[in-house]
Amino acid sequence: MAEDDLKGLRIALYARYSTEMQSAGSIEDQLRVCRREVERRGGVVDEALVFADAAVSGAGMDREGMMRLMHVVETKPKRVDVVVIEDISRLGREQALLHGARRIFEYEGVRLIAVADGIDTLDRSAALGFSLRALMSEMYRVDLRQKTKRGLEGRALRGLSTGGLPYGYGTQPADGGGSAIVIRDEHADVVRRIFRHYLEGNSLALIAGRLNADGVPSPRAHTKSKYKGWVATTIRAVLHNEAYVGVWTYGKRAWLKAPGTNRRRGRPGDPTGIIRQDRQDLRIVDDATWTAVKERLAAVRAHYVGSGVQTGIAGRKTQYLFSGLLFCAACGSPMIIAGGSTTMFYRCSAAVKRKTCGNNLSVKEPVARASLLAELRYKLASDEGVRHARRRIVERLAEVEREKNATLRVQERRVHDLQTQVDKLVDTVVAGVRSDAIKKRLAETEQLLAVAVTEFERTRSMPSSPVKLPSPEDILKLVYQLDERLTRDVTCGRELLRRVFKDGRIDLIPQPDGFYIARSEVLPLVLLTKTPSEESSEGVRFPAISCAGRI
Repeated sequence: MAEDDLKGLRIALYARYSTEMQSAGSIEDQLRVCRREVERRGGVVDEALVFADAAVSGAGMDREGMMRLMHVVETKPKRVDVVVIEDISRLGREQALLHGARRIFEYEGVRLIAVADGIDTLDRSAALGFSLRALMSEMYRVDLRQKTKRGLEGRALRGLSTGGLPYGYGTQPADGGGSAIVIRDEHADVVRRIFRHYLEGNSLALIAGRLNADGVPSPRAHTKSKYKGWVATTIRAVLHNEAYVGVWTYGKRAWLKAPGTNRRRGRPGDPTGIIRQDRQDLRIVDDATWTAVKERLAAVRAHYVGSGVQTGIAGRKTQYLFSGLLFCAACGSPMIIAGGSTTMFYRCSAAVKRKTCGNNLSVKEPVARASLLAELRYKLASDEGVRHARRRIVERLAEVEREKNATLRVQERRVHDLQTQVDKLVDTVVAGVRSDAIKKRLAETEQLLAVAVTEFERTRSMPSSPVKLPSPEDILKLVYQLDERLTRDVTCGRELLRRVFKDGRIDLIPQPDGFYIARSEVLPLVLLTKTPSEESSEGVRFPAISCAGRI
């Protein structure tokens, strides 16, 4: 490429390294290589367009720096012309993700340069080089995963730590390398206390509350988690863990990253690969206590499953429209659904599970739902709300037109490239070169060209204004149908509300009089009190108070 081919372009840089064991200086090293290449080619780096991810795996795209980069790439109007990286593996190590990112860059008209790989997507031959590098990155990731798994199995067979130890255990250097597992006496006493309290007839939540009240650090006390206290599920995990009676297993659970993300999800491991060991030197609980606890756990489970009041069925979608959107303003914890005989309530999760929040105020789910929806309807039906809705529709129409034009440019370029390939193959045949491979390649390319032309013509024939701008009356009609539209599919309705409330958050502020004030950017103040007739699931709007209504 010419030495001044980046002159005057808006240039973004991205760098990443994978693990905490790598040097943090790797980021600066990568950026230095990218800056040097940009300067050599006449460009200038805007420091506001420099993005990085430190100690983050490339298996997923859900990395803070990467997501901010992609947001800039997809922002309208356009903010960046070129993205420069040291090599393709910095973007990621899965072929599907890498090709997906490349297609987004191509669609948005953003050029990608990988310095060490010698790849510049402005070059038509870059696609082949990109594909080869993507394949190599994924092969490296798969090979590394297999070697890591083999190493962990070896450690498990030697009785060494493989990471993720249960509460009550720690490590110390072992002879010959690795980390030996040892009992942490101060935590072992807490484990025995949990077993003892449970046999005394205490519930899981009550045990968690007592530990929190006594200031006992929870297993997450020294982690990055913002929820530090004991909860019922933590107590349950302790009571079910066989490690406390000296039975240690490896491979019982397999932790795989969800496709496209760096979030790990557990699933049952391969039964043939489970390593089971008797480690009486690591026993904390005696057999009699363990057996008695298992019997009580089984009896409690049988009671609740048999009575039909089991509520925590894994995988069941919630039926409550505002679940996940309401938060306790006193401590910042999510509000959760707590069951009543006929009505469900929202309560602070920290107050219910950890006993670490003093907010014990509850609000009926129908009251919260009706109040918030009534206030949202009121705001949307106002003159300002109608004008905002029409303005957003106009903006969306403009976005649709821009997207159509961008798609047309990509499709037209593909038609041109395929036609060029066909012409070259025809010239080869005309020159007298005869081979079955060339004939097959020509036929395949002509088929691809026909499909590309069809797609291009279909896009070009799309009407320029696919959506009619609704009248104010049309918008009001949609507003009055808000409840029905949101509750028809609660899961979809909740996601729509999450976008409406921007940061997906509504804070509930407890009041001394026994009711909540709901506060958000969209609805500054909504009072959640008893409705005049609680038999009705719909709210009744009272005269306005301050900037919102009293429900």
